[in-house]
Amino acid sequence: MATLERQQAIRELLENFRGIQSLKRLTAELNYEFVNKPLPRRNWSDTAREALVTDPVLLAAGGDEGEFHVIYAQLKSAGLPRGAERPVITKLLEDNLYALFVFSNLRQDRWHFINVKHDAGNKRRLFRRITIGADERLRTASERILMLDLESINPTLLGIAPLEIQKRHDEAFDVQPVTRDFYRDYDRIFKRVEDLLEGFGNTKPEVERKRLYTQRLFNRLMFIAFIQKKGWLKFEGEKDYLAALWRDYEREDSERKNFILVV
Repeated sequence: MATLERQQAIRELLENFRGIQSLKRLTAELNYEFVNKPLPRRNWSDTAREALVTDPVLLAAGGDEGEFHVIYAQLKSAGLPRGAERPVITKLLEDNLYALFVFSNLRQDRWHFINVKHDAGNKRRLFRRITIGADERLRTASERILMLDLESINPTLLGIAPLEIQKRHDEAFDVQPVTRDFYRDYDRIFKRVEDLLEGFGNTKPEVERKRLYTQRLFNRLMFIAFIQKKGWLKFEGEKDYLAALWRDYEREDSERKNFILVV
């Protein structure tokens, strides 16, 4: 299957990610072997033990002798508090050095995929997360998760060292390329919108006024996107506020031609 087709398949799976069966399907899609072995919480601290509904599970494994682990843990909370995840991961790392940690909330409708990168230079651990849920934009998530496919490391799936898999996970969860891509796309779209705006002259003051208008517009859209992600905005019952506004605009039987003016 071509890369774009596989990415679309991963995205469709993430868009309907509900319950442990979805996680099983995903790990199989990424060529990890199903294990399903409970990991007892003996000698855990009260904080770590009481954060979970039940014992975490070594759900799947990959690489030489299955030494890279995919571990699932279900939190008791309705959300995904990072303060509850960290002590659990710290305890699990004692016996699972090479691993992907997957947490869900109590309802199993929100998920964190967590990579722990060991920064040897600073002797510290870097926790990086990919969030899956109904309110999340999943294009980037599907791209990064597809990078975890063992077949992309070695098409034969043979002789893959756990450290090699860990390095691929470190790369997939690295925020710098994602941030760089965001600002590159932001700059491209900003310039395109600025070029399309009408009603401004060609003098230097007018060009500067046009740039200021574009900046204000983008600042406001970014703020709306931020509070939309918080779930504080709805339009006709839909949480995807900006997209819902656009669909409503397209349905309107009017002569309006400039959606920006409506915003």
